[in-house]
Amino acid sequence: MPRKKSPATKRKTSATKTTKTAKTTKAKTRRKQSLLHKTHKKLLKKVIPKKTHHRLIFGAALVIAAILVIYAYSSSIRSDVQAVAVVKTTEAEKFTWTPTDNYAQVSDAAASDGAAVKLTGNATGTASITQAGPAEELRVTASGKNCFGDPTMQVTLDGKVLDTKSVSGDWKQYSFPATIKEGKHTVDIAFTNENTVVWFWIFKICSRSLSVDKIDMSVVMPDASSSSPSPSPSTSSSSSPSSGTSSGSSASTPSSSPGASSGSSADSSIVGGYSAHTLWQSDPINYVKLAANGGAKVIRDDVTWADVEKTKGSYDWSGTDKMMATAASNGVRVLLVVLTSPSWANGGASYTGPPNNASDYGNFVGKVAARYGTNGAFWSANPTLPKYLPIGIELWNEPNLNVFWGSKRPDPAKYTSMLIAGYNAAKAADSSLTVVSAGLSPAGGYNDIDCNGTTDSGISDYAMNPVNFLKSMYANGAAKRFDALGWHPYNYWGGATGAQMVGYHQCSAWSQMAETPVSARSLMTSNGDSAKTIWATELGAPTCTSGGYTCVSEAEQGNLATQTMKLWKGYSWHGLYFWYDLRDDNGGDSTTDIEEHFGAVRANGTLKPSYTVLKSAFTQK
Repeated sequence: MPRKKSPATKRKTSATKTTKTAKTTKAKTRRKQSLLHKTHKKLLKKVIPKKTHHRLIFGAALVIAAILVIYAYSSSIRSDVQAVAVVKTTEAEKFTWTPTDNYAQVSDAAASDGAAVKLTGNATGTASITQAGPAEELRVTASGKNCFGDPTMQVTLDGKVLDTKSVSGDWKQYSFPATIKEGKHTVDIAFTNENTVVWFWIFKICSRSLSVDKIDMSVVMPDASSSSPSPSPSTSSSSSPSSGTSSGSSASTPSSSPGASSGSSADSSIVGGYSAHTLWQSDPINYVKLAANGGAKVIRDDVTWADVEKTKGSYDWSGTDKMMATAASNGVRVLLVVLTSPSWANGGASYTGPPNNASDYGNFVGKVAARYGTNGAFWSANPTLPKYLPIGIELWNEPNLNVFWGSKRPDPAKYTSMLIAGYNAAKAADSSLTVVSAGLSPAGGYNDIDCNGTTDSGISDYAMNPVNFLKSMYANGAAKRFDALGWHPYNYWGGATGAQMVGYHQCSAWSQMAETPVSARSLMTSNGDSAKTIWATELGAPTCTSGGYTCVSEAEQGNLATQTMKLWKGYSWHGLYFWYDLRDDNGGDSTTDIEEHFGAVRANGTLKPSYTVLKSAFTQK
């Protein structure tokens, strides 16, 4: 808030009087200062002899120098313990140590797995480690016993010595920066300065030793509190009517006509981010930091109508406010997905289903846009919060599946009425807000719902092909009532490369975006929406445990991320890209629930290869 300025005080004073007073005051001040200086020197000579005086000054200088050295040392220690995300961990017990006489495996409750390796003499441990994705450093957890000097530890990667470091005291992590590519690597750890045992007469004084716990291949994660998020809310500007997106500015430019915006991001540096579930997490702040540290400037997250407006006309925004504040505090913008319906709106049916009246949905979408949009009440109530406005608003999720349609047969005409109501309400509240149609899920082929070569209408009681669904949306008036088309181009299976998973197939949702004879792009073009983009608001693949579900290995997931991002950036019609999911859900320990394993990060916080791939892609235009 602006500071209050004290009112100016003006007094009429004779110029002559002011000059005389000033001269008199200065003369008196000089006399007082001279007298004080002489008195001070006499006191120093009486109380503190000249030599002692010099010693005190020298002593003070030494103290100051010591403080500066300690500060510099502590700074170096802090720099060595940056937050990291672990890509691969190997326990020291897995290394082959030679000579064996100088090596012992010991129990240690403070070690990561309750065990460690203790070296009492010069020895070298060697291990072959297969790295599924790139990493930026080796981190060795070690402890040392001093005996007339600390033990030294030398780390070598693929025959190249990275560094030699002194190890002192209890368990600490020691960082060895390196460029570590995907593939197999040889790591050597050596204790290099044994002194066996030091004796005095018949008494054993000490013996130097080195203990090693584990070796991590890691990615350094920047400290979000010390880095400036991008884009900066203070420098971003309002988007033009053609962009349809709002920026961090409080200014708003009305669209000239419905559907005038192209659906592209106002900040061209934004490539994509994660489809996330912030409010499901026990650690929402760390969860969003995980996305931000992974290069994501945007996340896709839920605004659950059924929870916010349980009673008609009464709104509880506490959950979505928390989600928006957490994102903004980390420099992240949110694609708000407005989904589910309260029982009063759906007649007591399933909350996953649509409301009876599209106007009720439209009214709620308008409330969301008015609260979090450019001049929203949320920002007025939180004036100190960085103003990272929503990147857009997505109207529902996968309405072409009965699981997100109240277990009812998909109804594109009904959905289109909700889309139109939501679009009109959102634009009335904030004309600069990008409106994205619901991301459509993969489901068979166009006019072939079972993908068996038999021509049909592309619909069953459980699902409707997304191209068929979009065609029906246009037939029911969807043209010019969204700024970007939502799409979920999942296509994966185990044992395949990323290139194979995105290869052409008539029943692939990836191919159906633009490659099949009738595609999303061909329908957009024939309906006057060729200038609009497609936003992949979900895509990804679950990694395997031991369960019975279609899955890929972690390496295959990383390869899929590489291939999809490479292709995505090359499409002229691409919008934003949201990988599903950020982190494995619900502990990630189920062997049968596919939904728990889509994350780029494991439930325990360690990274899958896809996280590193996506971090690189999100930070490079």
